[in-house]
Amino acid sequence: MASSENHQFTAPFRRLHEPFDFSSIQCVQKDDIELVWIDRNYKNDPLSLPWHGTTDKLCSFDSVIRAVEYLSNKKNSSYFYVIVSGEFCEEMTQLSEHLDKVHFLFVYCLNVAKYEYLKEKSLKVLTICNRQSDLITSIEKAKKSTSIAITKQYSMRDLSKELATYVWYQLLKSLIAKLTTDNEEMAMNDFKEIIKEHCYDNKTEPEKLLDDMEYYEPTHAIWVYSAQIGLSSIINMALRKQDINLLYKSRLFIRDLSNRLSQLRPKLPPKMRVYHGAVLPRESFNKLQHIVRQRTFVSTFGYLSTSKNLLVAETFSSNPKSATDESDVSVMFEIDIDDETNVIVADISKHSKFQEEEEVLFDIDSTFEVLHVNFDEVKQLYTIQMQTSTYGNDLANEYLRYNQKELDRLNVELLFGQLIADMGEFEKSIEYFKRFIDQDNINPVDIRINLG
Repeated sequence: MASSENHQFTAPFRRLHEPFDFSSIQCVQKDDIELVWIDRNYKNDPLSLPWHGTTDKLCSFDSVIRAVEYLSNKKNSSYFYVIVSGEFCEEMTQLSEHLDKVHFLFVYCLNVAKYEYLKEKSLKVLTICNRQSDLITSIEKAKKSTSIAITKQYSMRDLSKELATYVWYQLLKSLIAKLTTDNEEMAMNDFKEIIKEHCYDNKTEPEKLLDDMEYYEPTHAIWVYSAQIGLSSIINMALRKQDINLLYKSRLFIRDLSNRLSQLRPKLPPKMRVYHGAVLPRESFNKLQHIVRQRTFVSTFGYLSTSKNLLVAETFSSNPKSATDESDVSVMFEIDIDDETNVIVADISKHSKFQEEEEVLFDIDSTFEVLHVNFDEVKQLYTIQMQTSTYGNDLANEYLRYNQKELDRLNVELLFGQLIADMGEFEKSIEYFKRFIDQDNINPVDIRINLG
């Protein structure tokens, strides 16, 4: 195969644009947030938090024992932010690891440097500060990120539940980059297995693509993604469902595609609008309207395809039955891209097999603020206006800061397997570790420990 990026990979028909998956969206409501203040010298209303009505639930305690008793006995679904004084912060940091309802700790003390090490000890420690303004700012950031719409919430070690899925994808990208770098040949062989098992539109299609992959280079990733409906569909399905086995086998291609989008990102204009047409189930559409009312945010769980051309996007929102069938809703997402948000997105039209689609592709886990939903009487569809957003990035980076040190310290294959177990997928974790039993690059003692 020639080294040109536009090598003619075979594809019998155009790739379908991947839809938003709102089927299991869960949004954190503002009334679900409660503040717990632990300070021996707490006075009535020592701090007037300008949360604009976000919560009036504030409980104060003069000891850790009383606070923990209160938190342990709470049976509702509230999310607790705990503000703790320097006197009690070390004890509360340790105990909070066993309190799932405690999502963030804010240490409010005189000597910030003395307790800075707690950020390394626990990812729940979000801020250590001695100024009221810094405390308020940190709580505001936490409140905004808690509003991110996420799907299935897994119990993950050291990860706050309301950001679990968001951070999982961020960590996944870091792990994938390390996994493929450490063993490129194995990663390519695993990717070829994906092609054999899933990427076919007729009996000869896998063989043709496998022949092409003998000459594959990272710069070909966009072309392959656009040309192979089977490949793009299986990767996005694996990302949405967090299928560890498929994601691990696809690690080389996910790395190359995300890297290519990052490389092309600077070529976008500072501001532009793109479109994504879809037909949503009524239930998903209703959830989306709820998100708008709450002014919360949504994240994609795979790569999101959009088009610069409204007419192209409209072909995917066409629903002839919409006038009589109330089970589905035709929608058009209008997404405004702002360069200042640093969301990874690229115009791939010149690198795609189907240049006429004028496609703009968003990277994994892009975040958007949903602004408005309007009904177009003429076109008989709903227009959903969104804009790219960085909400949640600051908090996710706090978690990733710790995990990056783990990446540097631990064997990356071990860390990936531990991540699987932390998500509660113990059987998948065991099968994953078994594949490394006879490999020289991993200490067999570590393998046995992880196999239990």
